[in-house]
Amino acid sequence: MKTKSMLAIITFCLSIMVMLAFSLTALAQPTGVGITSPISDGKLVAPTTSVTFTGIATETDPNATLIYQWNISNSIDQSITSLSGPSVSYQIPANAPFNSSITATLVVTNSVGAVADTQPTRTLQVAAPLPQPTRALISTPASDGTTTAQGNQAVFSGSATNNDPNQTPLTYSWIISDGKNQSTLNGQTVTYPINSNVAVGTTISATLYVTNSVNILADSIPQRFLTVSAAVPPPLSANLVYVANYLSDTVTIIDPASNDKVATLSVNGLFFGQGVSQDGKIAYILFTNAGVRHGAVSVIDTTTKTVTARSDVEDGPYSVAVTPDGKFSYATHFDYFGTVTVTDTASNNLTATISVGIFPFGIVITPDGKNAYVANNLDGTVSVIDTGSKAVTKTITLDNFYPYRIGNVLATSTSQFSRFNVNSLILSKSFGTLSLSSSFTLGTNSLGIAPSFETTTLKIGSLAFAFPPNAFHQENWGWYMVDWMFLGSHVNALIQPLGNNQYSFNMTASPTYLAGIDNTPMIVTLTIGNQAGSELVYPTISR
Repeated sequence: MKTKSMLAIITFCLSIMVMLAFSLTALAQPTGVGITSPISDGKLVAPTTSVTFTGIATETDPNATLIYQWNISNSIDQSITSLSGPSVSYQIPANAPFNSSITATLVVTNSVGAVADTQPTRTLQVAAPLPQPTRALISTPASDGTTTAQGNQAVFSGSATNNDPNQTPLTYSWIISDGKNQSTLNGQTVTYPINSNVAVGTTISATLYVTNSVNILADSIPQRFLTVSAAVPPPLSANLVYVANYLSDTVTIIDPASNDKVATLSVNGLFFGQGVSQDGKIAYILFTNAGVRHGAVSVIDTTTKTVTARSDVEDGPYSVAVTPDGKFSYATHFDYFGTVTVTDTASNNLTATISVGIFPFGIVITPDGKNAYVANNLDGTVSVIDTGSKAVTKTITLDNFYPYRIGNVLATSTSQFSRFNVNSLILSKSFGTLSLSSSFTLGTNSLGIAPSFETTTLKIGSLAFAFPPNAFHQENWGWYMVDWMFLGSHVNALIQPLGNNQYSFNMTASPTYLAGIDNTPMIVTLTIGNQAGSELVYPTISR
């Protein structure tokens, strides 16, 4: 009796084990098997050419490994070639006749012997050989050693001579690698994104494979190498807005991209003027010292958004300007015996005090850095300061005019903007309103702009707005503003200096005749004096 009970127990345990084994095998079965290359049946291939077969599958058991087996047969003799691996290369037999077929079957199993739920196939058609493509080359980049910054897009473009008498299109395939990751891109021109965390100095290699319609490879396989350089963000002063808060002794910094506050700086004084270095890295904010007449210049690092230093200047500070080389700042002092103080920006120490006219307000420094011009309000004069000797070389009388601010130096040479970007163009047909946000950078030969004395024109497709000389008026902070009627439209426009020869140009107009305008691209052109920039823009249309 005991023996029978023991046998029953053993039999029961064995049956449980068998059931578990079958259950585990079923659970571990690979699924989702497919062939990704070639992507479809019917691809034409010529004898002796190589074809790459690539497959995929999903394994539900994390402890199991997948085994890819390819069984490739041809219709000539039905022979079967077995190859292993997720991706394999198969050469079409040299004796494969025209219109014969090649069939590849993918069988996927796992390490416990479970066979996948499907066995996909791919069938290719053998075609007559065609002349080999020749003269394959890479045209972009034009040479090795080109640098592309982190986070940018690298563009590769190639060409080849198509010797197919039927001129069926060539296939361009790129293998692009940064040494760690490899990508395959298809197309005569491709764009490869360079990740922002790719190390500076990394070499990006691009290899071009050109084949014709029957998979015959071109006579050459060109390569191009480029080097990753450090990302160079635009100066932050070109993107940030500094707001002086009256009676609170603070400056609030706003990011116009999000219109969010990014920092609040303590400057210990009442705001009176500001200047930005040419490279956009330093902002100089001029204040009275703790609300009294004695003054100070606060130095702000636009990258870290912190006050890095403060330089004491003389009584009654009003305006400040920075030399193009960034070595000195010049501050006017609003007093009967007016002066201009010069501060060494490296040490933030006062280096000179220059006597000018009565109650000096505005100050500007020429683009070559050789002279500063000071507007003396009460005696109606302009003092010309030689920045080399730090002395007044001439006083210009303005014939009963009382100058307040003094503007940019007029451009004397023709130059295109080095960059013109339209950030947004919004058109509302129901309300007849137009809103433009844009920015531009002066060209390398430009000496500046003077919208108060030059004609400014904005063209948006067939629309045109022309602002004659004197339409723009210069305001505090060196801004140029206009508020007027133009051909029945109420127009508001603002040109704002951003540092580093960069400016923003924003405009609204209403009502504006917008009939016939849709969301197709249109050319936007901004012209100030003899300088201009254009961009093709897709407007945002609202009804």
